[in-house]
Amino acid sequence: MTDKDFKNIEDIKRILKYIKNGKLDVKSWDNIDELKIVSNY
Repeated sequence: MTDKDFKNIEDIKRILKYIKNGKLDVKSWDNIDELKIVSNY
């Protein structure tokens, strides 16, 4: 994996954290159900 891959993983973790804490308007996202499934792991 490259540095870019690790940065992408950190970005995804940050987005999931915002969703979990209710700090992101999840209703505006088309694929929010997919993100919620991922955040449960």
